[in-house]
Amino acid sequence: MSLPPITASSSASPLGEQGEMYRSPRARAKLVTAALVLDLAALVVVGALLWDSLGVARAIIAGDEVSEASFAMLERRGSEMELIAGCLLVACAVMFCLWTYRVAKNAAAMGARLTISPGWSVGYYFIPIVSWWMPYSAMTQVWDASDPDPRSDPYQSHSHALLLGWWLSWLASRGVHLVVSRWEEPADAQAWADQITLGFVGLAVEAVAVVLAIALVWKLTRRQEARMAALMPSARVAS
Repeated sequence: MSLPPITASSSASPLGEQGEMYRSPRARAKLVTAALVLDLAALVVVGALLWDSLGVARAIIAGDEVSEASFAMLERRGSEMELIAGCLLVACAVMFCLWTYRVAKNAAAMGARLTISPGWSVGYYFIPIVSWWMPYSAMTQVWDASDPDPRSDPYQSHSHALLLGWWLSWLASRGVHLVVSRWEEPADAQAWADQITLGFVGLAVEAVAVVLAIALVWKLTRRQEARMAALMPSARVAS
């Protein structure tokens, strides 16, 4: 006879007392990864488009003649990529929020009394000003409560190097995106080339943020699975 899913309220469970159920975040981690990988692919395409644009800008600066067809093609491709990038941003945000909510719920199920609820771990991303630090604070609580060593104190502070790198790169990418969104029409070809060069910097920062987000998702997912296995090695948990 198979064991029922473990809940924090079970008398045989060493987990928390908040009535939460542990569920593996692996399925959601795969969905987040898929969305982020597609986002990385889109960044490569945008980089290629910027490179073509830079070539046109340099040609103008050198005094070469550039056809209207070249400008029309760049404008069309730019509009298409803007739409695709917007859709991917929404997909990444939804998948990451779903994963964040699950790992926060799991932290509560494994014994941590979080000062930031699973709902607010996601909700703070959408509140101006506090979104600069509260989601990071929530994630550090989940990270500390997910130590694979079951003897560890869920309130003990751990190394947050990966978390900090992810958060700072994410903030930087949002800052660059804000600057780019406020760009005005360049006055000449040189100003256009300068904007394109800054665009490459923005792509690099965003790529770093995406790679670190993937690393964070899988590192924290594996931490929770390892901790759960150590807490209840013979039990079957809800998936």
